[in-house]
Amino acid sequence: MDGQGTRRSILSGFSRRGLLQWSLALTISLMLWIAAVGSRTFSVEYSLPVLPPELPAGLTVLLDAGTDSIKVSFSGNGIGVLWDQMTRTPSSVRLTYVPPPITSDLPYTVSLSLAQEDVVFEGRAYGRLGASTFDPGVIPLTIDREATRRIPVKVMSAGELPERYYWQRSSCDSVTVTGAASVVLDMDSCRTVEVQPDLGNQTAAILRSPGVAYYEPSAASVALIAPIPVVTSLSDPALNIPY
Repeated sequence: MDGQGTRRSILSGFSRRGLLQWSLALTISLMLWIAAVGSRTFSVEYSLPVLPPELPAGLTVLLDAGTDSIKVSFSGNGIGVLWDQMTRTPSSVRLTYVPPPITSDLPYTVSLSLAQEDVVFEGRAYGRLGASTFDPGVIPLTIDREATRRIPVKVMSAGELPERYYWQRSSCDSVTVTGAASVVLDMDSCRTVEVQPDLGNQTAAILRSPGVAYYEPSAASVALIAPIPVVTSLSDPALNIPY
């Protein structure tokens, strides 16, 4: 074997030994890190949406403002927290409430205390993390009858309208609203999102008020209408009317 081949063989041997030593050191470091992390307790916090309880037909629920999402703190060993961070397992908080038989005493308010079993882990059991705190820890709910009625639509303008121009709802003048009776029966109109006066025909989504489950339809086609010409004189030649 010539000198060049010998050098290549020696370098190749060193390269293989170096790679093996590096892999072994990495494996040992990873095992030590896993052991250290697994023996410690960590906490992680999520902001989770609140899902209202499922109620019998004819009833609906109102969540107080500011309780549509809550902060939930979880604690667990390092491996559980690491796995949770990779899979994003906690998805929501599902409220559970079984109302008494429907009576005339509606609406009424109840307060539900939250617990570990209220946390939804994407539809499957998950034991690596435990919910330690909820903020807020108590959710007030208003239980009411469901009501449906038609109410007019009011188009909201994002800018000042030219003089005597007005909005026309070309698809619907009113919509069917379904929601809590205490809200729906007091509504005099529903409003669209703000629309720009200079964009021609537009589709404007209807804003959903608290306590309203849905609108049908959920949007209206709107157009800005020019003013009707005003007759200023009966002798106007354009009218072809003799003086």
